[in-house]
Amino acid sequence: VAAVTAVAVRRRINDGEVGHDSSQMSPVFIARAAVLGKACSWLGAFVGGGYLGLTVYVLIEYPSLLAAQEDTPGAVACVAAGAAVAVAGVVLERCCLVPPGDADPEGRRSGAQAM
Repeated sequence: VAAVTAVAVRRRINDGEVGHDSSQMSPVFIARAAVLGKACSWLGAFVGGGYLGLTVYVLIEYPSLLAAQEDTPGAVACVAAGAAVAVAGVVLERCCLVPPGDADPEGRRSGAQAM
């Protein structure tokens, strides 16, 4: 979901289709997508890190425990899934960045950008 949303948001921002018209993508939706990206990146890092620890333990016990041998593929798959969610979240978060605004003719920035 995060990866598909990232592609859609990036395409709309690049095409200049962000605004309050019904045919445009809402800035509020983009802000919510950025929050979703942040949540996905944290969740993916947390779950992937937890399963990475489990995978290390399972690999250490692999020669001696049958249960460790059976759990290894699932643990490795969960590490990969956690990493994929984290990467998709970071990409979504980066896609929601606001493009830089135009400077006024004198080269100064507006008050919101100067802060």
